[in-house]
Amino acid sequence: MIVTIDIEKMFKLGITPDEFTLLQLIQNKALISAKKLIQKVPTLTPSTLVKLVEKRLIHNSNQNDEMDVNRIMLRSAFVGVVTKDDYFEELLLEFPGKVVRPDGTGDYLKTDLNKCRKLYIQLIKKDGVLHKQIMECLKFEIRERHRTNKMGYMKRLPRWLATEEWKVWQQQLGESSVETIDLGYGLKLE
Repeated sequence: MIVTIDIEKMFKLGITPDEFTLLQLIQNKALISAKKLIQKVPTLTPSTLVKLVEKRLIHNSNQNDEMDVNRIMLRSAFVGVVTKDDYFEELLLEFPGKVVRPDGTGDYLKTDLNKCRKLYIQLIKKDGVLHKQIMECLKFEIRERHRTNKMGYMKRLPRWLATEEWKVWQQQLGESSVETIDLGYGLKLE
């Protein structure tokens, strides 16, 4: 799993990179990875949880010396700062990971994520409405490709962003919003 640390947000919260990573893993519901992180990083101790509670970033239901990530609940002070304006993560969750090409080979679509993140941030410029439109178009494209059995022709994420592929699907989405079914002479169903 890839976790990206936004240094500005980390400094704003006043926590260490290890603490920020732990909280992001909990937020992404990657609890197995969070447990491994606690085991591997010696700086993550029960006193760390006390510090995060004092900063009002988490609720901690653990006993004094416990470090059970299942008993840690994030507060809005962390969730609000981290999820605000991070539209790329939502795009990444929706975008397909792997497809089978028409020649039968498997292909990973989520490549060069750092480049894609920068490109996506430049494209939407923190515009939530544009992000929402792109997400609608992506969902429509995936649905249509599954319906027509053409998922193997899906572009990789870097090319999909660079060519602004969602605009093609936005036109098709607009055309398909009103679908007319011809039931015979003089009868149409919209």
